[in-house]
Amino acid sequence: MAFVQALSGLYSSSIGLDTISSNIANASTAGYKRSRAEFSDIFESRLKNGVGHGALAPSVEQQFTQGSFKTTNNDLDFSINGNGMFRVVDGLTGTTSNVAYTRNGEFRYALGPTTTGTASAERYIQNAQGNYLTGWAEGVATTATPEPIRLVASMAANATSTSSMRVNLDDRAALIPATKTFSATDPTSFNWSTSQQVFSGVDGDTTPHNLTLYFARQPSATDPTLKSNNWSVYAFLDGQAAGGPQTLNFDAQGKLTAGNALAVSGSVNATVLTVSGQTGAVTSSTTTPTALSIALDLSNSSQFASGYDLGSSIQDGYKDGFLASTSLEPDGTLVGRYSNSQTQNMGRVALATFINPNGLKSIGDNLWQETSYSGTAAIGAAGSGGRGVMNDYSLEESNVDLADELVNMIIMQRNYQANAQTIKTQDEMLRNLAGLR
Repeated sequence: MAFVQALSGLYSSSIGLDTISSNIANASTAGYKRSRAEFSDIFESRLKNGVGHGALAPSVEQQFTQGSFKTTNNDLDFSINGNGMFRVVDGLTGTTSNVAYTRNGEFRYALGPTTTGTASAERYIQNAQGNYLTGWAEGVATTATPEPIRLVASMAANATSTSSMRVNLDDRAALIPATKTFSATDPTSFNWSTSQQVFSGVDGDTTPHNLTLYFARQPSATDPTLKSNNWSVYAFLDGQAAGGPQTLNFDAQGKLTAGNALAVSGSVNATVLTVSGQTGAVTSSTTTPTALSIALDLSNSSQFASGYDLGSSIQDGYKDGFLASTSLEPDGTLVGRYSNSQTQNMGRVALATFINPNGLKSIGDNLWQETSYSGTAAIGAAGSGGRGVMNDYSLEESNVDLADELVNMIIMQRNYQANAQTIKTQDEMLRNLAGLR
């Protein structure tokens, strides 16, 4: 009788419709991989007439093809272009954490667990389910076991110790008479001045301090009424003398020949403000004299008849800062960008690949776990070992093609209707048979 075959067809079509419905429901799920119901026939070889016994839906397989990419405004939206999966764990305790893998790169900042009733200052990267993204801390080899990536939430202040300025001193400038005593408050005692912001290195001192250089053209050694190619340079820190006078020597072509290094040594008043509560009201202010010693490099300076100019000004100090955003390099290097305009590498995101991704076990929430069928995860850095590269401000969209799914839905619907019609026809035949007298 055809009832058995038709019922198996109804069941198989139902499995197919369930699979299609799940694909359509997840068409907007980042990193989702569409599933495909696979069917097989039932055949009893012992029957002489060779009629099959219907159909089966033995498996539903996910298709790990690349999805398209969508640009976002979130610095912790990551995508993988090519092979590989993000590795996440559900805890920070290492070996006791459960490991899972995902293509969904929707992540967010999260504070570490509480230890004494208050949130830890440590920051991590989590997905919506609370799993931690793993990788390697800066300087740790990618052969080590990945750990939850810890973000450095703040950066301590750093005192300026080296500085470089590239200046052009106007060759047309008049000389400053040797009888003229230099004074930073007397503009007739120098030709030109320029400033650079430097930092005390004291945490909480957010005020830049001024390193000011004053340049005075020297008269000729043989005739004091003629100007020379030598300049006196004086250094001041916040208005206090801190170095010089030192002589800069230029040749006839305006190239610096001597005097390129200047030792700046002085002190600044580091003012630290303390605020309280949510009002941000200042409760105290502490001013501490702080010594600064700066090696100033002027080696790229020149003397051309093209006006005074500060071509470049670089120094290595900065105030303290907090983590403002992150960026992800194609090789998975995570770079922190701080409020003090500094950057710092904080680690590298790990990627996992599998010999047989279809053997992975889906556990929901766009997560998979490895099985004996998938093979052991091969962990490594992006761009190596056949792994894809990473992008930030980007998400991999679902690889579901809605047009294909709607067409497949129509096909499954027709299959279901046809099997139902088979049952109806068989029922009518039985009625006719039962009605024979």
